[in-house]
Amino acid sequence: MPTTTTSATTTGVTVRLGDILTTTGIGNFLGNELNSVLRIAEDFGLTIAPVAAQPTYLEAQANSAVIFDLLNACPPLSLMHNVYVAGGALRSITAREDIRDVDIFTQNLADAEYVRAVLFDCNYAMVCRTENAWTFTPPSETGYGHQAKPVQVISRVHGTPAQILDLFDFTICQCLLMIRQRETTAENALPIDGKLWKSRRFDDDVAWGRLVYTGKSLTPPTESVIRAFKYERYGYRLTGESMRRLLASVTGDPIEEEDAPLSGPVPGDEEHTDNPGRQPLFLRSLEA
Repeated sequence: MPTTTTSATTTGVTVRLGDILTTTGIGNFLGNELNSVLRIAEDFGLTIAPVAAQPTYLEAQANSAVIFDLLNACPPLSLMHNVYVAGGALRSITAREDIRDVDIFTQNLADAEYVRAVLFDCNYAMVCRTENAWTFTPPSETGYGHQAKPVQVISRVHGTPAQILDLFDFTICQCLLMIRQRETTAENALPIDGKLWKSRRFDDDVAWGRLVYTGKSLTPPTESVIRAFKYERYGYRLTGESMRRLLASVTGDPIEEEDAPLSGPVPGDEEHTDNPGRQPLFLRSLEA
């Protein structure tokens, strides 16, 4: 995770937010998410003075818990390299929910075909093939157990982590892990590790149950409407501004980019910033 360069000033004293996170432990709960930190600092009467702009996507090394959960859901990942897991599986892990399926992206079609071959070698069955993806189910007679989930290999689009993340229609899906092989040792039993890329809003919107529409998608906007209803059932609420943007996408009306920036509060939607029916993630994890 890049070092936060924002500072807070009060009574003539400048305080680095990174120091606040370290000394108070707030960062352990909020994952150093800038928007949450700014609100907490404001509650303490601090004046926030931004020093440098945040990058488009934050980067961090994936922790072992994320890798462990993904390997349980898709054991053949231990045989792959230079592939991406992105979207719903990482949202589920972040929200402490069961993984429903695993979406695998690649840098090119040849890598996608390589992933398909690995799944076939592991006795996965291809149950559906569309212009967008190949869907596989795990073999029931192996030792994978009930935790192994269906896998979708995305065959229509390929690219860099940033290019892949730009394809997702909601910020709560803008998280990606690049799988890398590594040697297992006595201290390190996991066969893979990886680097995480995520949007600036990802952790914050997952934690507070905000459904923010990005205006981009692999599929038609009507599919995003269906996905919005699905996420409503999971406890997320579409923000007012996002609802307007989503309807505009469906009807073909122009959408101005400045109407809904992907960092900070959404203009015109201040009263819908947080979902009162969804408990913050760090409080839910404490109760678990």
